[in-house]
Amino acid sequence: MRKITEPIPTSQNIDFGINWSLAMSQVKDPVCGMMIEAETAAGSTTYESQEVYFCSDYCRREFESSPARYYNHIERQEPAYTVSKGPGPHGTRNRQ
Repeated sequence: MRKITEPIPTSQNIDFGINWSLAMSQVKDPVCGMMIEAETAAGSTTYESQEVYFCSDYCRREFESSPARYYNHIERQEPAYTVSKGPGPHGTRNRQ
């Protein structure tokens, strides 16, 4: 039996065909719909607590001139946590 600290031989690694570095960093420009790298975006702004990225300065200015027009095109990020008040499951109160 192998120790847990031993690496798994390469021949046993499973490849699911997912490039996680690509999947985690690409975002959609809400103005033109282009997929871009968040790290190399031409611009960004915050709208309703969401970071929004753009492929060009033109798209950023277009968005900032009328953000409501592009509201449904924004890729929304799930909040890291939620806070609720009142009784929790089984009649207990949620910790704050």
